[in-house]
Order: sequence, then C-alpha cells, then structure tokens
Amino acid sequence: MHSSVFLLTLLGACLPPEGWLAGKADQDADGHLLDEDCDGLDPEVYNGAPELCDGRDQDCDGEVDEGLEEALYYLDGDGDGFGAGASQSACAPPTASHVRDGTDCDDSDAEVHPGAEETWYNGVDEDCAGGDDYDADGDGVPWESDCLDSCMEEQANCTAAIAASVYPGADEVCRDGWINDCDMWGSAPSVLAWCWSGETTSDRALGVDEIEGAWTGHGTMEQGHLGRVGLAALGDLDGDGVPEVAAGADANGDDRYAGSVRVYSGEDVLAQEEATPILEVVGVLGDGAGYAITSIGSLLVVGAPFWETNPSVDNPYTFGAVYFFDLGRGAVQDLDQAVLKIAGKDFVDSFGYRLLTLPMEQGEALAIGAYRAGPDWSTDYHGAVFLITLVDIEDAIARESDRWMVIEDGDAASILDGLAEYEFEQSDPYSFMDHLELRGPTEGYAGASLAKGDLNGDGIMDLVIGAIGGGADGTRLESVYVVDGPIGDRVDIELGYVDLEDRVGDGVHRVDGLELDSSFGLSVSVVGDLDGFGGDDLLIGAYEADGHLGAAYVAFNEGDGVFSTHLLVAGTQEGSTANERVGFSVAAPGDVNGDGSPDLLVGMGWAEEWGAARFARLFLGPIGPGDLTGESREPDLILYNDVQSGSIGHAVAPAGDLDGDGYMDFLLGDPFLERNVNRGGAVHFIPGTGY
Repeated sequence: MHSSVFLLTLLGACLPPEGWLAGKADQDADGHLLDEDCDGLDPEVYNGAPELCDGRDQDCDGEVDEGLEEALYYLDGDGDGFGAGASQSACAPPTASHVRDGTDCDDSDAEVHPGAEETWYNGVDEDCAGGDDYDADGDGVPWESDCLDSCMEEQANCTAAIAASVYPGADEVCRDGWINDCDMWGSAPSVLAWCWSGETTSDRALGVDEIEGAWTGHGTMEQGHLGRVGLAALGDLDGDGVPEVAAGADANGDDRYAGSVRVYSGEDVLAQEEATPILEVVGVLGDGAGYAITSIGSLLVVGAPFWETNPSVDNPYTFGAVYFFDLGRGAVQDLDQAVLKIAGKDFVDSFGYRLLTLPMEQGEALAIGAYRAGPDWSTDYHGAVFLITLVDIEDAIARESDRWMVIEDGDAASILDGLAEYEFEQSDPYSFMDHLELRGPTEGYAGASLAKGDLNGDGIMDLVIGAIGGGADGTRLESVYVVDGPIGDRVDIELGYVDLEDRVGDGVHRVDGLELDSSFGLSVSVVGDLDGFGGDDLLIGAYEADGHLGAAYVAFNEGDGVFSTHLLVAGTQEGSTANERVGFSVAAPGDVNGDGSPDLLVGMGWAEEWGAARFARLFLGPIGPGDLTGESREPDLILYNDVQSGSIGHAVAPAGDLDGDGYMDFLLGDPFLERNVNRGGAVHFIPGTGY
C-alpha cells in the first residue's frame, strides 16, 4: 500500500511542464517548439525568424546572414574615419577598425583624408583632392608661374572662381577687376580697350566711336566749336534723378567769341540718343559765354569772361560776368533771360573765366575765377577768386527788380556771418554783392584754374587755385595755391580779402612750376590718392612748357602742405603733332577701370597741322613718384576720333558715375568735328569700364 503511493508520487514529479507535448517543448519561450526551432535556448532563433547580421543562423535554414544587404568595408589603419586598400563585403563592419569610406589617400596619416584642411605648397595632399599641391586654384598652372593661385585674406574681390580664371594666357573676363592673363603692365591698356569695344589694339589707341556705351552730342552752329571751352557734368537740373551734361562753344556762327552752352539731359545721354538740348544759352558778340560752366542748386551757371560794358571787337575792357539760368524760362535763352547776372568790378577782370561750386560753413558757395583782376581798377593782374554763397545768390534772385549785381572791394564780414547785404542806389543800375576774395600776387594771374578736394585729410574741402603769371619782372615761377578749408578762416577782415602769397605757410600752400613761362596751373585737378601713400595728389597742366610743346605734372602730396612735382607727360616736336600744347586741359575722372586707384586724363590744345591727330591721353593708376623718372611717360590708352576734323582733348572733364555702374565716367570735347556743319564740334560721353 505504501509502495503504491510512493510510485504514484514519483510519477507526478516527472510529468513535463505545461506545453510539453511528446518531445516538442518550447524551452526558450519564443513560441516555437523544438521541431520548429534549431536552437531551443535562444528566443531569436527559430524557423522563419528574421535574419540578423551577427554571424548566426536565426531562421534555421542552414545559412548565416543570408539575404541581408551587404556593403564594402575598408580597414582604417590611422583611425581618421577613412579607410583604404582592399575592400571586404559584409553586412556589418568586420572589425571595429573597418569603415565604409575607402577614399583615404594616405591611411598611415590621420591628418590626411578627404575634407581635411589643405595646406598648400608643402607637397602633401591633405584633402586627397588630387592634382598638384602647388596649384591651389586648379587652373593647371603651378603657383610659381601663376599671378593669382589663391586668395589672400586681405585681397578684396577675390574668390576661388576668380583665382581659377587668372593665369598666363587666360581669356579676359571684363569687369571682374583682374587682368586675367597676368600681364599687368603689358596688356592692361589693351584689355581695357577690349572691354570698351570688343576689339584688341596693339598701339594703345582707341577711337571713341568704337566704345560701347559712348554718346556724342553734336554742335549745330557753323564754326561753333562745341566742346572747345567749358565742359561739365552738372547737378540734376530737370529733377529726373540723373545729372545733366553741358558743353560750351567759344563761337556762335559769325559772332566770334559770342559763345553758347548746350545742356543735355542725363537720361538722353545714357540712352545714347542724339537729343535736343534741354537748355541752350546763346551768347552775344565778344562775351565768351560758356568758357566756364557749372551748376549750383537748381541753377545753370555760365561764365562769360569777356563781357564788356560797350562791346566791340577792339574794346580791351573785359569786365567779365557770370549768368544764372533757370530751366523753367525756356529751352533756348539768351543772356538777357538770366535770372541773375553778377559782373566783374574792374575793366580787365575776366570775371567768370573759371567756375566751381564749393561747400563752405555758410553753405554751398560759388567760386568765380577772374585771372586778370587787379585792385582798384589797376592793371596789376593779381588775379583773384571770388566766393559767393548760394544763400546770397538766391536772395539776390528774389529781388526781381534788380537782376544785375557787381562785385566790389569791401567788407567780407557779411558773407562770413551768412548775411546777404547789398547797397542799392536809385541812380545806379547795379547793386553790389558781398563776397570773399582770394587775391594772387602782382601779375600772378590767380584764378586761371580752380579745383577742390580734401588735401589735408581733415574732412573739410580745400580750394586749389592756378596762378599762371610770372610776376612783374617775369622771373616768378607760375604756381598753384592750395587753400586749406574752411576758407573763411583765412580772410583778413581788415583787408576784406585773402592775400594768397602773404598767407603761404599759414593755411595756404604753394606748388611751383618747374620752368618759367610754361603757364603751369592753367589746368589743375585733385586726383585722389594716386600713389597709395595717403593724401590727395594734384594733376597740373602747363601747356606752354618747352616752347609750346606743353606738359602735365603730378604733384604728390607728402603731407603738411608739402608737394613733390614730377613730369607725367610732355609734348613732342615730332611729325604733325608738333606744338600740341599738352596739358591745355587735364582732368581727374576717378577710378575709370575699377581697380581701386584713380586715373588721369590729359588733353592737348591743338596740333600744328590741320588734320593732325588730336587726342586725349589716359593714364591708369596707381602711379607713384618712382614711376615718373623725368622722362615723358607713355599713356596707357589714347582716345581719338578717327576723322580728319577730329580734335579730341581740347577740353576734358570728369562726369562722375553718371550711369551708376560703379565705374567713373568722363567727357571729351571735340571742337572741330564736322557733322552736317563746318566745325560745329561735339562733346563725347565715355562710360568707365573694368577689366
């Protein structure tokens, strides 16, 4: 009895666990019995299990890791994340040192791999980019033969694409700011010509009719000589947002030296249309209207330096006058339609020979050159510059009953105080206008040219005055005076004027010519920093230097009012251009070609033979004292008109950036050009461009 009970108890203890069915137990609880599971102890292994990339047979089909996506793995010997050498296909890295990327070009150096920072010119290809380690821009030219192989931090306007486009023999890409073929001195002028016209030139000469974007305004009067005298880019007189362009003619048909002025809309100029002037001012016999042109406020200002009280051909008494015109009074106006006339005070002043607008503490002012002025009706020919504020001009215009005013010696205090005070007398047809006077030395002929710029770098505009006289005995060198701004600080209130010579060293500085009787200073321009050493430099013409060959000089600003003068270009006796009067006109147009340095324009008066080449010379900056050796420098480009009557360069002038493209533009007078009328003349607008 007891044995039976024991047997039954033992049999109960050996019963299989729940789920055990005749050798088909699910010991790993993966839901699959032993006959469906090739590893009853691993829940990830059973028939139909998903295969994992781990070197085991999860689905019990006798194959390991089958059906999984495989990749190539490379041994990364230097641990930089990039492998090399033979590949191994697997669904997972065979070892911890295997990686997917096998593009390492040096698997023994962790500093060398794709994407590493490249150190050029050390013979090591750190970034595995291939190619020549001595050709950073990949243009196929190694650095020792390339003028631009990689951009430096301090290089403006330099990108990897630009570096790759600059190498010897490269095609020129205009307006990228680089000489792409690396021939900086040999091809810069010809490249500029190519960018202007699409044509190459080997002789550094280019006809203005070839220049893309150029415009020409033609004179319409017989023997008018448009472009021989005044030439200027004005303010925006018609209110369309674009400055206007004006040119003067020294004659008016049969009326010799009557003069005239044509004002063209800036919009018409940019549209390259042969336009009718928006304003034409017609002079009268002998006045010389248009010898000087500028604008102040919304007014056109015209100098007529030979105006006389009793005009006749033989009358030597040329007071000179300045006229102010409003566009609202008609498209064609004679001198009597001016809203204001200011006359010279003495009978030989040549008042209005030069005009310039100048910012002053009292507001915008008009500087008027009277290069033959003398004190108290004398013929000492000191020459003078008179300054009148826009406030006073507008106040005088408001007195419509009295449009004529006269400069006279007197108290300068009123203009310094910004007041407009006039003397009115019933018996006198004129009233007197207060002004500042800057007077030259005896027979100094100060006021023969005017320019402005901040030459001492104090942020205040300075005034530059040409004085072309040789003194009473002819032994004085002609000179250029630089008057530091503010101009009012230089005035001796007791005298009522500034004596330029007495003030030299005290806010006035003098730049002397290099030879007597050269008319040094007949033309002058403030260039900007031509040599790159700080301070604005001067370009000065001396059209009678070396007989009548003429010359132009650069006066480099050395600071503290000191200038060193160097010959830029001289005329020649050779061929038909003998006695060409180089430097009769000069201009500083600014940076014409976009290289960051100012450029220079030098015109010529005339050539000895009719039909001989007359042209303007363009010099590209930078130019330093070391570049001017005392010999005449060859221009970088000659601009001419390829017709017999072409006479470009008698007048040259800056035009600012009229078209707004970032390149400075300029104007060229062509007074003897014939188109439909005999010597009607022309003015050419030349847009800047860049290589």
